[in-house]
Amino acid sequence: MQIDEGQPSRTSGPSAALYPALLSVILLGALFAAQGRIGFDPADEGFQWYGSVRTAHGGVPLRDFYSYDPGRYLWAAAWASGLGDGILALRLSTAIFAVGGLFLGLLAARRALTGWVGLALAAVVLGLWMFPRHKLFEPAISMAAVFVALRLLEKPSQRRHFAAGMTVGLAIFLGKNHGLYLFLVFLVLILFLHFRIERGPLGKWLLAWGTGIAAGLAPLGIMMVLVPGFFRSYIGSILFFLAQGKTNNPLPVPWPWRVAYADLSLLEDLHGLALGLGFLLLPLFCILAVGFAAGTTRANLGSRAPLLAAGCVALFYMHHAFSRADAPHLGQSIHPVLLGLLVLPYAVGNEPRRAAIVLKAGIAVLVAFLTVFAALPESPLVRKLARERGGERYLPSEVAGDRLLLPPEVAQLLSGVTRTVSTRLSPAEPLLILPYTPGLYPVLGRESPVWDTYLTWPAKGGSDEKMVAQIREKQVRWALIGDYNMDGRGDFGFRVTHPALAEYLNRQFASVQAPDLPQHFVLMKSK
Repeated sequence: MQIDEGQPSRTSGPSAALYPALLSVILLGALFAAQGRIGFDPADEGFQWYGSVRTAHGGVPLRDFYSYDPGRYLWAAAWASGLGDGILALRLSTAIFAVGGLFLGLLAARRALTGWVGLALAAVVLGLWMFPRHKLFEPAISMAAVFVALRLLEKPSQRRHFAAGMTVGLAIFLGKNHGLYLFLVFLVLILFLHFRIERGPLGKWLLAWGTGIAAGLAPLGIMMVLVPGFFRSYIGSILFFLAQGKTNNPLPVPWPWRVAYADLSLLEDLHGLALGLGFLLLPLFCILAVGFAAGTTRANLGSRAPLLAAGCVALFYMHHAFSRADAPHLGQSIHPVLLGLLVLPYAVGNEPRRAAIVLKAGIAVLVAFLTVFAALPESPLVRKLARERGGERYLPSEVAGDRLLLPPEVAQLLSGVTRTVSTRLSPAEPLLILPYTPGLYPVLGRESPVWDTYLTWPAKGGSDEKMVAQIREKQVRWALIGDYNMDGRGDFGFRVTHPALAEYLNRQFASVQAPDLPQHFVLMKSK
């Protein structure tokens, strides 16, 4: 089945892909140049950096250190061979991956956006929503999925079913959650095509799709076979989340009616409103897409395919957004919705003309409001400008060989930790850093003596005892503890989530005077 035979030539061919490719490279390249050296988060971003450094130097994700799935670390390690293993190299390699995702997202949007200006504006919106910068894999994967889903709807050949399966398999290599989302996305679309559009060869479609999944899983399978201990560690990572009973530490959804408007400034009010509207938009858009799917036939599938592709991906990526309902997770999950809004007028049509103009204007206003007041405040450059307007200057700092501009508190943390450690420990002396700043390991050029470097999950199944055993085995005599409550919630403190480990440290270690450290950090030495 071939949909939309009369589609303009701009939607296919090498020349049609050139402009979206240039837009993606220029936009994300400009964002990297403008803010690549601004800021550093030793917690979440530090977690990715530490794992990437370990992988670049021969470590195996999940087996040798606590990590996400191996794909993103191997990507970073491959680029590290030429760029180095510093934080700027990591940010650049992640941005390069994001270029590919944005390119595919723009190819999908180009089915509906006719002019160069419209596509450029779409690129700006999608690019500004790509945050946080250490999690650009997430929006890149979701936009790639929209493009692959669109092509499947346009022409459900066995080759495109195979491509959909490969997308699932590669997504699993980058993140189990992405693999599950996309498995469900394409299963729904395959069944939709068969039962709603035409009675195609379902068995052949499923076989081609399954073969594609197996092909996409080949890198993961090779690691399981050839890397000693990886298979057991990978299965353990699945059992870990089953034992936790959740995939993230949840936060209350910031619905727009929950913003404490009277207690905030106007900009904070607008940011809270825009963030809440962004979360509200996710389910509303998915309901809209389901409504369009219910009325889709073979005759009108051509105009509705971009919306249905975006809606199906958005439906399952809602889980990622609401698993921890904050601005970073909205930024990782909203791109299918943004693509769906951009192509919505194409699905509705231009008749009556006045209604079409009103619809396009309404979408433009909504997307612009969300982008300006929800996405832009998360930009490192905008944060820097806002704080400097308030009288705080970012400080030039050298971080593992890279020159960065850091907020005063981060610059003071890194300089204080560096001075404290360099004056008390030899380079070969093991140092334990807990609980939420794994980025301090690559800052100091050190390797963690324990497997778990980021204690964001409550200890279960004897994990505390295993960590204590590792501390003893590595003969750790020094510990740097930043014992603060990461979420500002009383049930998330280090001593609450890891009581056996905290008790061991209190019993076996004593604090040492370290005036260079921030107040919430303490240096401890074994008794």
